[in-house]
Amino acid sequence: MNEKEVFIVVGDTGSAADLVSVAQELEARHVPVKWFADPNGRARIDVLEKRNIPYSMTHPEEYDGSLPKVILCGTSSGYAGLQVAWTNFSKAQKPAIPVYWFEDLWGTGEQENERGADPDVMLVLDELASKIVLAKRPGIQTRIVRKPTFGKMPAIEEIPAIRERIRARLRVGESDFLVSWGFQGEPNKMAPAH
Repeated sequence: MNEKEVFIVVGDTGSAADLVSVAQELEARHVPVKWFADPNGRARIDVLEKRNIPYSMTHPEEYDGSLPKVILCGTSSGYAGLQVAWTNFSKAQKPAIPVYWFEDLWGTGEQENERGADPDVMLVLDELASKIVLAKRPGIQTRIVRKPTFGKMPAIEEIPAIRERIRARLRVGESDFLVSWGFQGEPNKMAPAH
């Protein structure tokens, strides 16, 4: 086991974009980082390759290098196979390797595709995200860390007033139906999660 190394495992772009800044901070502190990317997710193309960050798509049962001190997984409502595999692998080690999951949005760590593994700690955006985690995964420790790519988020009680201003600016009534599209080509099933 490398006494300092951290493995970062990602699937979709959201958490990967945030974890790049985490990796930079770790490396500035002389903590080596090794990236792993789910082969089906967009993180490897949209984040890692665009930033020339080397990565592997190796599953833990195929990995033959030294093991890390910590595994940090970005949650993914789309592709989480590699995150689940590394999390479960870590639990089988003696001693177990601590696993932290970083949620990129509220509830992404509680999607059906991620219920096959339990991290030691869930890193979340705010108190609401913590409550969502604890409702689905009682007993898991949560830590509020915010989201670096969001900047300053408004308090939850400010959101209705913000929505009202946006609707007024767009001339969209409260009962009007509005459809937005995004997710960089990810499956449609992701839209309800966000």
